[in-house]
Amino acid sequence: MNVIQVKARLKQGVRDFQQQDLTGIDLTGFDLSYSNLAGVNLSYAILKHANLEGANLEKANFKCADLTYGNLTAIRSAAAIFVRANLSYANLSGADLNACNFKKANLIRANLYRALLTNTDFTQANLTETNLAEADLNHTILYDTNLTRSDLERVDLSQAILDKVVLADGTMPRED
Repeated sequence: MNVIQVKARLKQGVRDFQQQDLTGIDLTGFDLSYSNLAGVNLSYAILKHANLEGANLEKANFKCADLTYGNLTAIRSAAAIFVRANLSYANLSGADLNACNFKKANLIRANLYRALLTNTDFTQANLTETNLAEADLNHTILYDTNLTRSDLERVDLSQAILDKVVLADGTMPRED
């Protein structure tokens, strides 16, 4: 499927792209809000400034995709792959990112406020200045992860793997 086909389907009101191969496609600025993108392959895709609010991204592949400044609020993306993806400045507040893979991903200044991040892998990811306030990082892997100047207020780190984490000038959870 190419950009013209995607645009035509959206114009017709079709928001189901389940299991489609959209590898390397440029969807910069597209409105894919509330679309069904379950199992879609968007590896190497360009989704800068794209609106994916409320979309179903379960088991989708975003390997090496560019989601810079994307709106991913309230997405459902259990077991999605974001390996080496660029999510800098993306808004993922309230997102369900349970069991996702963010190995070596760039999440600089991303907004993950109140995101569900249980069983998620952030190995060698860059979360510099990321808003993780009130996020659930229960059972999350934070191995060799950069959390410099990140907001970790009221974060659930129960049984999280915290090894070789960089946390310079970050805001730590307060003890009640």
